[in-house]
Amino acid sequence: MADGIDDFQNRWHIGSGLGVYYFIVLIEYLRLYLSKSTAVTGGAEITMEWKSLFSIPKIEVQDRKTE
Repeated sequence: MADGIDDFQNRWHIGSGLGVYYFIVLIEYLRLYLSKSTAVTGGAEITMEWKSLFSIPKIEVQDRKTE
């Protein structure tokens, strides 16, 4: 019986950890994307790469080169 409870608790912590990570990445992306201020982004292009629901998203900052 104890093994079933421990297994559920482990999965709960892994799932809640991933949920918090997704939430933080999404909020950071929205903050940078919606600000559109060069003071915050430095004129860089902000993109979020999220290939599928089960992959880990990441935010990429690409500097714009003005010539």
